[in-house]
Amino acid sequence: MIAVTQALSLIEKHVKSNNFCELSITEALGYVLAQDVICELDLPPFRQSAMDGFAVRVWEANTYSITGEIQAGASQQIPLQKGEAVRIYTGARVPEDADKVIMKEHVEDLKTHIQVVKFQEKTNIKAQGEQVKRGDVVLSKGAVLNTAALSFLAGLGIARIKVYKKPSVGVLISGNELLQPGEPWEQAKTYDSNSFMLQFLLKRMGVEQIVLHYVKDDRQATIAAVRNLLKDQDFIIATGGISVGDYDLMRTAFEANAVKEHFYKINQRPGKPIYFGSKGDKVVFGLPGNPAACFINFQVYVVPALGRMFGETSLGFKKGVCDQQIVNTSNKALFLRGVCTNGHLEVFENQSSSLLQSLINANVLLYIPEEVQGIEIGDEVHYLDIVQ
Repeated sequence: MIAVTQALSLIEKHVKSNNFCELSITEALGYVLAQDVICELDLPPFRQSAMDGFAVRVWEANTYSITGEIQAGASQQIPLQKGEAVRIYTGARVPEDADKVIMKEHVEDLKTHIQVVKFQEKTNIKAQGEQVKRGDVVLSKGAVLNTAALSFLAGLGIARIKVYKKPSVGVLISGNELLQPGEPWEQAKTYDSNSFMLQFLLKRMGVEQIVLHYVKDDRQATIAAVRNLLKDQDFIIATGGISVGDYDLMRTAFEANAVKEHFYKINQRPGKPIYFGSKGDKVVFGLPGNPAACFINFQVYVVPALGRMFGETSLGFKKGVCDQQIVNTSNKALFLRGVCTNGHLEVFENQSSSLLQSLINANVLLYIPEEVQGIEIGDEVHYLDIVQ
C-alpha cells in the first residue's frame, strides 16, 4: 500500500502523451495542441479602419472633399491630398496617405464633401501587425483548443492543426448483482450507477470513443473481457472486483493478460482498493465498486492520467482556506467532499464511500495527507476541483 503522492508520481511516470494527428479546425474543439502555432502573416495584415466613417488627410480646415469609397475587402489604393477624404467601412484598408478615420457620427455628410463637427485625437486606424506579427507564436503546444482559440486560428487563415489524439476508453463493469435502471428490482440486487457515472465523466473530459462491457463474476469471462478491451482500446477503466474477496477477480485478470502492475491499494479513505498498471502504451485502472469511492478515485487519479494522454499537464492541487475544524485519526489520507466559495472550503457531514448523493452539490475534494492529524479553522489546505 502506497501514499497518495507516490501514486500520482507513478501515474506521471508511466502515462505518456498520446500520438498526434492533424485535424481541421472544425473538428478540433476540446483537443490539445501538439505543437506551437506560428503566425504566417501580420494581424491585421494592413492598415485597417476600426470603424465606419471617413479616412482623411488632415489639414487646417474642417471641410474635406469626398474622392471615393473603400469597402471591406476592396484592394484599391486611393491617393489623398490634404483636405481630401474617402468613405470607408470597418475592416477596410486605409489609404496610405490617410492620417485618421473620422467616425460617421462626427461629420455632416454633404455628398460631395463632409463637414467635421467633432474631431477626436484617436486615429481609429489599426496598424499593420498591431495584434500579431508574422513569425509570432500565437498558441503554444499544450494549449486546449476552445471556441475562442479556434476562431482566432480561423482569423489567421489556418485550416488544419496538429493535436494530440484522444484515447479510446474501455469501461468494464463487473458483478452478478447488477440491474439496469428500468428493470424490476430483485432481492439482493443493486442498480448499476457506475457505468453511467464513468461514461458521463469521460464525455465531460472530451473522450469521444467509449466502449462499455459487462462481465459476471467468472474468472475466465473476466480474463477474456480484459483481453478483448486491451486489444482495441487505449485506456481501460474497470470498476468492481478489485478488492480481496473470493469473487474479486479483476486483478487476476490483469495479471493473466500480462498487464504490468504499478500499484495496488493506496493509504487513503475512501477508495483504498485501486489498481494502476500498463501494457505497452495501454493504461489500466481498476476502481472500487462503491459509487462514491469510484467517483473520487476517478477524480484524483484517472483525470490526470487521461489529461496526460490528451497532452495536458496535470492540473494538480489548488490551495484554499478551511472554514471548519477537521480531525484525522485514521493515519490515512482523506478525500472529503465539499464546496469551495472564493477560496474558502467547507466539507459535508456525510462522507460515506457508498453514498453518491453527497457528491451532487460538491464542487471540490479536500485533501488531507495521511500524516496530518487535524485541520483548524483558517488553516491552508489543498483541494481538487471536481469534474461533474
